[in-house]
Amino acid sequence: MDFLWQLFRTTAPLLVTSTGVLISEYAGVMAIFADGFISLGGFLSYCFMVQTGSPFVSVFFSTAICTVLGYGAAFVTQKLRANPFLTGLALNIAVTGIISFLSVVFFGTRGVLASSQYNLPEGAVSGMVWCAWFLSLLLVLMLVFTKAGTYIRITGSAPEVMKVRGLSPERWKSVSWAIAAFCAAFAGNLLSMHLGSFVPNLSAGRGWTALAAVFLGRKKVYGVFLGVLVFGLAEYVGNNIQRISFFENVPSALLLTLPYIAALLLIGGSKSQKTTE
Repeated sequence: MDFLWQLFRTTAPLLVTSTGVLISEYAGVMAIFADGFISLGGFLSYCFMVQTGSPFVSVFFSTAICTVLGYGAAFVTQKLRANPFLTGLALNIAVTGIISFLSVVFFGTRGVLASSQYNLPEGAVSGMVWCAWFLSLLLVLMLVFTKAGTYIRITGSAPEVMKVRGLSPERWKSVSWAIAAFCAAFAGNLLSMHLGSFVPNLSAGRGWTALAAVFLGRKKVYGVFLGVLVFGLAEYVGNNIQRISFFENVPSALLLTLPYIAALLLIGGSKSQKTTE
């Protein structure tokens, strides 16, 4: 049971991020910025928690700010007819600089940020894990069974149909980015609260792994879920394999690359399968 709970916990940030990325992909504008917004969400969570001492306020305002930024970035991208892929990359780079700058301004360091106010009880962190899974389920149900979800899917597959019906595909693309930004920020909250601190590069590539999960899942909910489980299992193994005596002398940095090795193997296998077909 402990293994299942640890796997459940490990996959939660990646699952909620992948769900947001999947929704943006259905709208035709994949959220490349997810990795940066995970770190931004975690940083803002730490800032608000230290100032207010309230986990609720911390989660609410950090996710709200990221959601507004995601929507605003999509809106400007649509208005300027810019490339959303390049916008996403630019956001990742910009977020890294913003976090570094604000960290120096408010805390006097670019390194690890830790405070006794940010040490949440285990029950609160476990609650966040359950919220991440529940949020992912709600968003999938929204995508599949609601009118808003239908609009998002049509926006990506047949935007001209939206225009004929008097609806704006650009608006729903912006909404999809807002959802993806919210999900990434929530994942950042979960990661930083689990650590009890904010560390630079908090995302550790999870945003890119989420993109890989959506790619490998071929935009299918079950496919993305299976991809997330595989990556989550690889991360769990990488974090715990050193407890086995045989791997004691293997550098930890090498073991932590297991999720990325899994991603490369799965992507390679996926391409080989497509070639065969």
